[in-house]
Amino acid sequence: MKLLILGRSYPEVETGMVGIFEYEQAQAVSKSSKVPIQILYTFCDNRSIFRLHKFNSIYKNDDHIIKIGKYFPIGGFPNKIFERIKTKLSISMLKHAISKFGKPDIIHIHFPIITLTEGIWEYLISLQSNIVVTEHYSRVQNKELSVKQIELLKKIAINADKFLCVNNLLPKSIEELTGVQREFVVVPNVVAPIFSYNEELGDGIYRFISIGRLVKEKKFDLLIEAFVKKFKDAPNIELIIVGGGEEYKSLKKKINTLNMEKKIKMTGFLDRAKTARILEKSNAYVSASSFETFGVPVVEAMSCGKPVIVADTSPLKQYINSLRGVLFKVDDVESLADAMGMLYEHHTVINSSEIAVFAESHFSEKAIAEKLCSIYSSCISRVNKE
Repeated sequence: MKLLILGRSYPEVETGMVGIFEYEQAQAVSKSSKVPIQILYTFCDNRSIFRLHKFNSIYKNDDHIIKIGKYFPIGGFPNKIFERIKTKLSISMLKHAISKFGKPDIIHIHFPIITLTEGIWEYLISLQSNIVVTEHYSRVQNKELSVKQIELLKKIAINADKFLCVNNLLPKSIEELTGVQREFVVVPNVVAPIFSYNEELGDGIYRFISIGRLVKEKKFDLLIEAFVKKFKDAPNIELIIVGGGEEYKSLKKKINTLNMEKKIKMTGFLDRAKTARILEKSNAYVSASSFETFGVPVVEAMSCGKPVIVADTSPLKQYINSLRGVLFKVDDVESLADAMGMLYEHHTVINSSEIAVFAESHFSEKAIAEKLCSIYSSCISRVNKE
């Protein structure tokens, strides 16, 4: 089977790890496919020069995945010019890849509103391969698309052989935007194997941990306020905030102003190995974010056996029960503080290994790869019958 994946970019620290969700799915399929498979991972990264900082192309053939892509920062150009250039670059890159490695049996498109234009979509349709689409995009879930983007999404919803979403909220938004009713399949993002359960001997300190980009939408300020409200004078309880971003300085100042620097610690950005290690040493994960399309750090924490706290609007709430965590009322500091207090008070009855087993069955490489391979096989079987 020949699989061509179209993602946003190739994940590298220097470019912000954009493309990590789609590339990790490709890795999972590569490791778990029970039939011979050739995976071609392609991208045309057109973010602005302020975010991308480079013009070049890549060709890599390692990890059993062939990577072909272009970095061409034109973000911020007028829409017509941007679309014309992106279409030309992407089709040229795809034609080169197909001429070298053959026509794909399956084309799997991630973040279609980001990775496609009308012209790219028409070219992919012309190949008459099976097309699988995965929607991850927050602007789709929030229904913040332009008229032109809605028209493109409608064409995709009508014509894609399979339409996957990373949560159970996106299908409703897509139906409301496009008026198209069809089958949607929920396939969550993958949790990398580095995030796994290892029993740790405690050091007498109970640690809450929160991980993410330090931006206003993630509500780390609310988290700090809730922690202070509940645990300001409680001994041997800490909050660890992992991540970097534009809010780092203001959050640090807030912590210092509250005289909480000994109980609330900010690590800055950490690579995955260090993040996994600090998760292992923590007792519970908390996300104060009011909006997510998925929330990968939450399921990474569950994979490490940690109970979690998320807002009652989270798409992950379907996976949370009293054995795995607590929900709080979104944007409510009192509710978040109470949720943290509740989890701490009941921490002795939490079964970490059961949380990890649940996460493995739902979000591991093996679990997600099995879902995807079944979807790919169903597409090919349908064509063979026809």
